[in-house]
Amino acid sequence: LWRMWNSIDATASRALCLTAVSFRHISSEEELFLPGEAMSEALYVADGEHRYTQSPSASMAISTVCTSVVGGAWVCEAALWSMWIAVGGMAAATSCCKRVPISEYRFPLCGQSA
Repeated sequence: LWRMWNSIDATASRALCLTAVSFRHISSEEELFLPGEAMSEALYVADGEHRYTQSPSASMAISTVCTSVVGGAWVCEAALWSMWIAVGGMAAATSCCKRVPISEYRFPLCGQSA
């Protein structure tokens, strides 16, 4: 999607990078989000390993499910265009993980011309 958008409108793609994207380093075991939390950003996992956990108390999972999320994965993209509530929690599994949050609040500003 991002490559296609860049080929269609490179100026808007650059505006996204300048206004809506930030880089964050997180430590091992640090929580990125918790079940039931309203999400206001999509996350791109740049590197490292994270654990995404769903439990029956917060999702439709029958039993607790733990999934490994590694570099190159997108998480919570729906937060960019909808009111998204997390049904699971995610924490860093390795030290020095990098993630790239894209804020829903800044995302609409990318289409505005200066």
